[in-house]
Amino acid sequence: MKKLIYILFFYITASYSQVSSISPSFIGAGSEEVLTINGTNFGSKNKIEFKNFYGYWNPIYDNQIRSWEDNQIKIWIPYNSTREFKIITTDNVEYLFEGAIIKYNIKNSSYGFGSSSSGSFNYVSRLNLIDDNGLGGYTLTLVGFEGEHLQAFKDAVERWNCVTGINWRIELGTEDDLPDRTSTTTTFDNTEGMCAIGKIKRNSTKEITPEDKNVVYFGEGGVDLPSSAAAAHTNITESCVIEDNTRQYYISYFRIIFKQGNWKYNNLYKTALHELGHALGFGHIGGDIPSIMYPGGGSELSQYDIEGGRNVMAHSLSFSPCQEVKMNRLNTCILNVSDFSLEDLKVIKTNIYNLSGLLILTVKDKINYEDLKSGIYIIENVYDNGRKRIHKIALY
Repeated sequence: MKKLIYILFFYITASYSQVSSISPSFIGAGSEEVLTINGTNFGSKNKIEFKNFYGYWNPIYDNQIRSWEDNQIKIWIPYNSTREFKIITTDNVEYLFEGAIIKYNIKNSSYGFGSSSSGSFNYVSRLNLIDDNGLGGYTLTLVGFEGEHLQAFKDAVERWNCVTGINWRIELGTEDDLPDRTSTTTTFDNTEGMCAIGKIKRNSTKEITPEDKNVVYFGEGGVDLPSSAAAAHTNITESCVIEDNTRQYYISYFRIIFKQGNWKYNNLYKTALHELGHALGFGHIGGDIPSIMYPGGGSELSQYDIEGGRNVMAHSLSFSPCQEVKMNRLNTCILNVSDFSLEDLKVIKTNIYNLSGLLILTVKDKINYEDLKSGIYIIENVYDNGRKRIHKIALY
């Protein structure tokens, strides 16, 4: 008698992570703006990482996870991220996805305390800008700048000042203001395109006046900056631990170095915009959108650069890190001036127009800018000899 043997095959379909929607579609990395990822099978103990600008993967730290459910994740995107991300299951299976387009990258610093499943550095904090010079912001000391080089850098500073309200001032320095290489060590971790980003480490705890200045100068390739870079930015950040064991960071001072060479106005202007973006708190960004922070990219600030700069300013104005005096917004700036010799002329009245040319106000005394709403205005000073001086101001 034959026996029939029935072999039963069970097919088990494994559940896997799927993403159905992501919002918003454009977002700032490191900005503490919440990205919402909707989908299925996210689990409760899975991990998520974002590919960074240099091809590595950034982990999401504990305080960047705002909420995690099986069908929805809410997070802050880490600094220096691209739109690519992956979800890693507890079985170390990775699912790759393409997310929101990164508008700008705002620098964060990582730190750790206590135990964490994420590793030794389990929290991040945003960098802040402070009142470093007692005038509301930072003073940039320029060494070796003259002629069109000076004009290009001044125009770049003015451009950032006017569209974001950041409080930067310029002074001319001498060789005595140049950094002493024996007192600090500069390391450059990343060089992308023609730009290098470095860090400054003090070799001494003593006060070194030139080292605490925000010096901008022309340096030697291979010595002051990598030989492959046309310009570089370095900074020193200070930090403190506050009552709840979180850490606050702020930019103490920075340097911008241009490689010695035959700089033309346009090249120096756009390079200065880029390096000043680093001083503002930006990292590099990919080529998905127009941005001055894409290495070798545009020649002018984009809407995303301006939006990101205002985000940095709003955050820096919101509190005083480590009990330092917070930065004050620069409320006025000159965008474009038709110059002439004023001699000893006296202003008899000032006409204020909007950008459509409509006369808004005429004053015979000092302008009270508090009476004007935020925006850009055309100012016409009328002097007692009949001559006029016209310029624009931006109020924020």
